[in-house]
Amino acid sequence: DQVVVLTGDCHPKGSGLQLLDLDGRFMRTIAAKRFYYGRHQAVAASHGRVFVVDKGDEGDFDFDSDVELKILHVIDIQSGDFLQTVRFELEGQVSTIIVDGDEIYIAGFTAGQIVVLQLAGSEA
Repeated sequence: DQVVVLTGDCHPKGSGLQLLDLDGRFMRTIAAKRFYYGRHQAVAASHGRVFVVDKGDEGDFDFDSDVELKILHVIDIQSGDFLQTVRFELEGQVSTIIVDGDEIYIAGFTAGQIVVLQLAGSEA
C-alpha cells in the first residue's frame, strides 16, 4: 500500500508525484519536474494510475467568460509514463477528481459543474 502526493517546485525532493509508504517514508519520485507550483489543482490515484488536473496555459483563458482550459494527465505509477493527456473546459477551480472504472469525474468549485471523461481505450 502506498500514498501518492503531488509536490511543487518548493518541495525538497523537487516537483512531481512523490510515492510514500503508509508510514510517510519517501520511496521514489514519479514524473519528476513535470508539475509546477500553482498550476496543479487536483490529484487522484486508481488502479495503478495517477490522475492530475493542471491549469491550461495563460493563452487558453477566455477573458469573456469564467471558463478556463484545464488539462488532465493520466500517469502510470510504476513507469511514470504519461498515458493520456486531455484538454477540457471547466469554470473556476477544480474541487475534486474521482475515478470510477473507466470514467473520470472532475468537479468545479463555483458553478456546480461536473465534467465526465472516458479513459482512452474504454468504450463510451
